[in-house]
Amino acid sequence: YYGASALVQVGDVVWAATTSKHMLLIDIQELAVDVVESPHQRRINRMILLNDSVWACSDDYMISVWDINTYEVRKECRVHQGAVYDLALVDEHIWSCSADGGVVIWDPTERHPVSEMADVHSGAVRTVCAARERVFTAGEEIVCWSTEHDPSRDQ
Repeated sequence: YYGASALVQVGDVVWAATTSKHMLLIDIQELAVDVVESPHQRRINRMILLNDSVWACSDDYMISVWDINTYEVRKECRVHQGAVYDLALVDEHIWSCSADGGVVIWDPTERHPVSEMADVHSGAVRTVCAARERVFTAGEEIVCWSTEHDPSRDQ
């Protein structure tokens, strides 16, 4: 297997997304490795754990949501029109950002977008960070969002 592009710890297992379209599941105690096929056709950039799911975003424009117990993909989400670079948990939502310059807010229970913000950044949005009651997204410029007015409630 080729190098890892993203890691996340889920209980006693480290999930390692490889650049060869596989997910390695590494038992922390035993160092035993299980291999699961990934639906992603390109590098996974980030993975986050939320309850019983791992969310993964990729250069193939897709976000996948994995069941942590069965290691199966529950949903493949294609909303962005470019590589999806980062994910962040913000209050009860997940935010994603992309090479298409867009930021999307997701309902993690229903696994669908509740708000899409385009044309805020002048180019690719490479990272998103929750900081108290604010969210920062960054690419060519840094944009600060207030979570006091939740954009996901605008629809």
